[in-house]
Amino acid sequence: MSGAHYFIGIPVAEEVQFYLKEEQRRLSLENYYKKLPYKDDFHITLLFLGSWEPRGKLWNAIQQRLTAFRPFQLALDQIGCFGNPTAPRVLFAGVKGGDELFDLRRHAAAAAADLDFPLENRPFRPHITLGKSYRGAGELPAIVGKTLRPLTWETAEARLYRVKQGQRPRYETFSKISFPR
Repeated sequence: MSGAHYFIGIPVAEEVQFYLKEEQRRLSLENYYKKLPYKDDFHITLLFLGSWEPRGKLWNAIQQRLTAFRPFQLALDQIGCFGNPTAPRVLFAGVKGGDELFDLRRHAAAAAADLDFPLENRPFRPHITLGKSYRGAGELPAIVGKTLRPLTWETAEARLYRVKQGQRPRYETFSKISFPR
């Protein structure tokens, strides 16, 4: 096993990255969260792999399943959270993507499950993290449920990301799966 952690995710278009970074600033999230993702770290996690070594059967199986997908549209939705809405441990931008996004996640998870890879046992809730590790510095303003600008973008790939602890950007693309047109 490797010391690094890995996950499979969907990248976010540059226009969306800039908009979300501006929302973090406008909402003063640095006053409420210990960790704010760097602009280039915005992504949608499909499958967390942990300290898995990125070679062999699992990555090959996931690649085979995901190359069957075509590019599809994603859109920002509302601000959401995990935890108490006045002091959420994670604040995020919700993402709408239709059936394709859920199918993509289901296929990646099925490839892992077929090889007895341990998976997280929680429902898939597509999102882009805006802040995590709540500081406990008073209540968060009533922003959960706020509708974000309905920016849309085409996703044409999934990525295998490596987590680089203590570095910025924190996530490095290790490999890609392109969706054929």
